Amino acid sequence: MDISSRTPEGDDNSCPICDKPVVIEPSRPPGDAPCPHCGYLLWFWNSDLDGSEEALTEREVASMLKNRRIPMEVLETIPESVARENTIIPIARDAKELCIAVPQGAFAEETKQKLEFILDCGVRVVRAKARVIHEAIERNYAAPNWHRSCGQE
Repeated sequence: MDISSRTPEGDDNSCPICDKPVVIEPSRPPGDAPCPHCGYLLWFWNSDLDGSEEALTEREVASMLKNRRIPMEVLETIPESVARENTIIPIARDAKELCIAVPQGAFAEETKQKLEFILDCGVRVVRAKARVIHEAIERNYAAPNWHRSCGQE
């Protein structure tokens, strides 16, 4: 079965599930598209802003967090306790970066650097209201099978 993609042009990436390279144009917002090889929902974010932390608008981030389930492979990069303690949630990941939503205002550069060190990858920060992040943490980490998939019963 062939899984359709939006166009042959678009952003370079690779699928974290089938590990095949993909060049696809994601929807904007929220920046997602299915892998043309296996159908896994891929997440993209704009990396053309010289590393700017505001690659996605707050409205786009809120839409992603409210309307999409974050893939288990992405959630597993940050333990639930760390997400709750720091009011952060991972949104997307590729081979080079993890994109996390953090509250408006204070987010310590030191926390970002610690995450980069622990995860051994870059961390892209996007902003959202703390309330939206808390709701996303509740909805995504409390999903059925979350604890079982992490080896907790």
